[in-house]
Amino acid sequence: MMNGKVERARVWSDHRRFVQCSVLVVALVGGGCGSEEKINISTTTNDDGNGGLTVDPTAVPCQGAPWSDDVCIPGGEFIMGHNLIPYTPPQCPPDEVCGPGNPPPRDYAPPHVVKVSPYFIDRYPATNAEYKECYDAGMCPGDCKILKSCGGTMYNECRFTDPLQWAYPVSTLTAEGAEAYCQWKGKRLPTEAEWERAARGPKSFDYPWGNEAPDCTRYLCNPTDMPASWSKYWLAPVGANPGDVSPEGVHEMITSARQLVHDTYDYYYYKHTPYENPQGPGPDFNIYRVARGDITFRGRLDGHVVYNGVISPSPAWVRVDTGVGGVRCARSDVAASATGEQFFRLRQRVLRGDRLTNSGGAQ
Repeated sequence: MMNGKVERARVWSDHRRFVQCSVLVVALVGGGCGSEEKINISTTTNDDGNGGLTVDPTAVPCQGAPWSDDVCIPGGEFIMGHNLIPYTPPQCPPDEVCGPGNPPPRDYAPPHVVKVSPYFIDRYPATNAEYKECYDAGMCPGDCKILKSCGGTMYNECRFTDPLQWAYPVSTLTAEGAEAYCQWKGKRLPTEAEWERAARGPKSFDYPWGNEAPDCTRYLCNPTDMPASWSKYWLAPVGANPGDVSPEGVHEMITSARQLVHDTYDYYYYKHTPYENPQGPGPDFNIYRVARGDITFRGRLDGHVVYNGVISPSPAWVRVDTGVGGVRCARSDVAASATGEQFFRLRQRVLRGDRLTNSGGAQ
């Protein structure tokens, strides 16, 4: 028999936003947010009883060398999640089934201390062109398998095979496609904890750059080069938002396509998250993955939370469950040199069908 926790998660997973391409809208009303203290994070106004949380600032450096496309995230503790933002629950729509609390506490609460081991994460999210290389080599699924059909607005405007969109972030992947792409690169999907640590930095900022809400220095406010085939869905080209960068140099964590992670989704997971290297629930818990990031839509800020009477774009601690998104890969830290990257680059060329000379060069 299904236990109460699983049943609640199942009920709420039925009310997911399955938004095409990438848009995350989380509207809350109430008060309370992380303080300006960077290491000693505590509640400010409207304290909900969580109290202050203190982390050990000791950083564990990576033993291995970064590849050309990723950066080291030192190991150590950080604050994952955020203080519960009190709000008045909306009335349950007549055609929906609402769970306990209507709705229950937000899925990014309570905040908790998590310790991660050192790891590497891609500096940028994957582009359509990069994913297409994997597809052309026969290692990644294509549009029809991803979208379950070969027509419709989403297929016409977001497909990675469109040359006009090769510089843009891939945004139509299922977990199958995202995992295949990372394997193609010799990497893996990051865990949700690894993604949030990379996005918030060692001091658990609200945004990759700090606690200040994004403005036009952080994301592309006035796009002028939207591909001709895009009438509705829009994301900036990868690299177009240089202001969205973390202390360790990870770019566009929240101003690009939302990114799928390793963890399957559990609404209540933050109530029982393991302290060290949490991996999320087992793969059979829920068919939907956690997706993180994405505050922009068609060149404007769409995702937002409201606290202390101020509307702020969705911070890096907001999470969502979904079946489709983009990808940014990670890899575990091992005491090895950059020759590992050379091996996987060579492997990619072989899988693409490139002919190699005895010295490994193209013929």
